[in-house]
Amino acid sequence: MTHCDIINYDISHAGLIGNGLVIAVLGGGGMLVSSGSITVGQLSSFMLYVVFTGTSVNGLSTFYAELMKGSASLIGAIQTCPPIRCWFIYSVCLVTAYCLFVM
Repeated sequence: MTHCDIINYDISHAGLIGNGLVIAVLGGGGMLVSSGSITVGQLSSFMLYVVFTGTSVNGLSTFYAELMKGSASLIGAIQTCPPIRCWFIYSVCLVTAYCLFVM
């Protein structure tokens, strides 16, 4: 098995594990509803909060991964270019970062 096969295997099973966890939480919540500990509204609002939180964490992790890819390619470009051109790329990056995070 290569590294790419392992990553594809993990990604393909992530959805299955996530759906299994949702079903497990709904099953446990259904037992709590039937015993009268919580209401159906509380269970459904909890599930909505879980979905919203999971989606947000997924978005943040995807953003971080894309940011790391971009910075790695930028570092590779800086390492392979001539010194004069590197200063130009470096200054453009500083101006872009300033505009994105300060303004």
